[in-house]
Amino acid sequence: MIGTPEFRPTVVIAGGGASGTLTAAQLCMQAAALSRPLDVILVGPGEVGRGVAYATNDPRHRLNVPAAGMSAFPDDPSHFVRWMRRHVDARFDEFGFAPRMHYGEYLEQVLGDAAWSAPSVHLDIRRTTVTGVRRHGRRWRLALGDGAVLACDAVVLAVGAGRPSVDWAPAGLRRSPRFVTDPWAPRHPRATPASRDGSVVFVGAGLTMADMAMVWGRTGTRMHAVSRSGLPPLRHVSPPPPRIAPQLADSELPATLADLERVVSEHVRTVTASGGDWRSAVDGFRALTPTLWSALPETERAEFLAVAARRWNRVRHRVEPSIATWLNERVEDGSLRWHTGTIEGAEDSGDAVRLHLSDGQALAATAVINCTGPCHDVTRNDDPLLKNLLAHGIAKPGPHNLGVACEQDGRLISATTTHPPVWTLGPLRLGQLLETTAIPEIREQALAVATSVLDALPSATVARPPRTDAALMANTMH
Repeated sequence: MIGTPEFRPTVVIAGGGASGTLTAAQLCMQAAALSRPLDVILVGPGEVGRGVAYATNDPRHRLNVPAAGMSAFPDDPSHFVRWMRRHVDARFDEFGFAPRMHYGEYLEQVLGDAAWSAPSVHLDIRRTTVTGVRRHGRRWRLALGDGAVLACDAVVLAVGAGRPSVDWAPAGLRRSPRFVTDPWAPRHPRATPASRDGSVVFVGAGLTMADMAMVWGRTGTRMHAVSRSGLPPLRHVSPPPPRIAPQLADSELPATLADLERVVSEHVRTVTASGGDWRSAVDGFRALTPTLWSALPETERAEFLAVAARRWNRVRHRVEPSIATWLNERVEDGSLRWHTGTIEGAEDSGDAVRLHLSDGQALAATAVINCTGPCHDVTRNDDPLLKNLLAHGIAKPGPHNLGVACEQDGRLISATTTHPPVWTLGPLRLGQLLETTAIPEIREQALAVATSVLDALPSATVARPPRTDAALMANTMH
């Protein structure tokens, strides 16, 4: 006699970068600890754990957090350092800044180890994308970019940040084949400068610009960085100074942007006056950022985004010390110049594109690289999945259109209440948390999301016949 097949809940994670990989690893480990049967399907177009941040193969592209802060597990802070010493360099400094390509390898092994140690869990990795989600009874039906369709009981959105916006670019620049709109996408051949006498313009002066300067800079190439501040990225120091957090009672939480700026300035002055490093004071706000952000009224948050966010991001997101030194050397030898302003106009002459800056200067460039950073406005994101979720009311924009609206555990706040739950983590929680794009925050979120998902899944004691891709395709999503 054939018994009733065991029902195995299925979780699909949309996105195979760091956020999705860490969530999949946590689901494997937590389900194994509970001896719960579970199917986990990780869907992403690239190699596991890479995403945009860690897909680079250039060893000069470094993490901007020391290895000691990059463990995949909140309760094992030296895990990544041990991995680096075992697989890359036996004497790797715990305060060193590892090449990002090694971190992608590390994340892939973290997931592999978690799956291997979870006999009750079946992990399936699909090298494609999730393009659409629809309700299917009490479950979800997902369309994939390769034409397949999946049914599942829970969905986790781990799609990362949006591609850079080009809204700032004048029409003449947008039409130019020398304009690299996304610096991490494959380059257009005409945008590659000659080894000598080429000129490259980077728009933006943050971490992406530093990465691209190392890629595009070569003997004879002149580089220009154009930004509103005209300032280079600030540097880390190694070893990093200890964080010093301000002591704020609930009654002292700032209610206006002016109050917030006063609190930050006073804390920095107090720390530096006692001989401390300003980085200790700035980094001391890291754990408090979501609390401070949520305490501000909506109007004050909007003012912060308009007038203060750019300055705050500059002091928060700093470059590895040797990269800062390399940039300074390029300024000293004349191969890199900083420009203050914006690009007001552009004409492509065939051999180059001529840029007109807001300060009246003109630059002729063989290539113009968009280094303005990801676009976090979810209403302007061209990702098919996010557009689908918003169109069908499964998700709604977060505060100020930053990411999506969600609960404290990452569960989406739907535009309607009729949908089964969906979770998210990482950059899509920007409007809720503000500090949510780095591994120290994402690993905590992955742990919390996995716990919440497992708690919400239907009981494994209820049998359900399996559904094949072919059966699901018979009733398409379109």
